[in-house]
Amino acid sequence: MIDTPSPAADTNSGEPTWPLPDTLVDQYKQQGHFDQTRKALYQAFLQSEQYKEVHAKLHAFMQAYVEKGADRLVYRDARLRHSDLMHALNREPWFEEAMSALANTKDESQTTSQPWLDEHGDLAQQVRAQLALMLDARTEENEAS
Repeated sequence: MIDTPSPAADTNSGEPTWPLPDTLVDQYKQQGHFDQTRKALYQAFLQSEQYKEVHAKLHAFMQAYVEKGADRLVYRDARLRHSDLMHALNREPWFEEAMSALANTKDESQTTSQPWLDEHGDLAQQVRAQLALMLDARTEENEAS
């Protein structure tokens, strides 16, 4: 379990103050942690067996979609083609199942046996640890001033 830092005291009232969740999210993104996490998840996905399965199904789906509506797609605005494709893809039962399966996938390199996106998985632990460091730094800044 990660130690939660104590809140810094507000100099005016002596009451503890914590940053707002939106502030923490903004700081997390500004410091590049969100991109690092996203890239790590993407790399793990590219190396997984699920990637090969999803890629093959997606390729077959796209090929059939284009062949079926080639005449209509040629004259369709590019933004609308993309939107149409995504709507069609979202209606495919295998796509929803694949996305759900990916969320529950376990990365072989993880130290826990929890799925990638589980609240107890390595990803969640990494995010909690980084947020704790951010809160510690904020507490130290407030104590110094």
